[in-house]
Amino acid sequence: MGLAMDSRSGWLNRTVLGAGLTSGLGDLCYETAQAVLPAFLALLGAPPAMVGSIEGLADGLNSFTKLVVGYLGDRLGARKALAVFGYALTPLGGALIALATAWPMILVGRLIGWFGKGVRGPVRDAIMAGAVGPAYRGRAFGLHRAADSLGAVLGPALAALTLSGLSWSNTAPPDPPPAGPATTAQLVRADQPPQAEATADSTTAGSTTADSATGNATPAAA
Repeated sequence: MGLAMDSRSGWLNRTVLGAGLTSGLGDLCYETAQAVLPAFLALLGAPPAMVGSIEGLADGLNSFTKLVVGYLGDRLGARKALAVFGYALTPLGGALIALATAWPMILVGRLIGWFGKGVRGPVRDAIMAGAVGPAYRGRAFGLHRAADSLGAVLGPALAALTLSGLSWSNTAPPDPPPAGPATTAQLVRADQPPQAEATADSTTAGSTTADSATGNATPAAA
């Protein structure tokens, strides 16, 4: 128990750094493609309303997937495997978009990519929450969001540099190299055992029971 608590005494550990690197590279990947997606859809002859429809369907699938996977992650405990699977879907969806010859392929690629985003989000956050103590979670998640935002900013910039001077007639949205390293970073980073939080909770409950036996228990809040 002492070892488990010692591993959570700081916040800038391997899990937090891995999560930040993974999210930054992942955002760099799909935001690069996203930046040029509307013009690419127009090039393939998609009706204007299809741009909003694709985004709406992808966002809806993403939100529903988060709800389901969050429950499965708690029940099954295979959070790291689910996170790796989710990140692996990002380059797959990007590859379908890059190879698209008609707008339905872009729809499928977008759905796959956003499904993967919904899979990885809840379990990644649970892993991070279990890897640091409560007093450090704000810092850990702040670093993660900063890396995520940095990737989202650099993605469109990379798209602009990639497509600079190129003709739209022979250019597809790029699926940049960071897609592979993002999945790899998620795979090799440290993983906090799912039982860590339960251990901490049981320890707290044990302390409360001991206090109750000695007559020093604190009344529970209503």
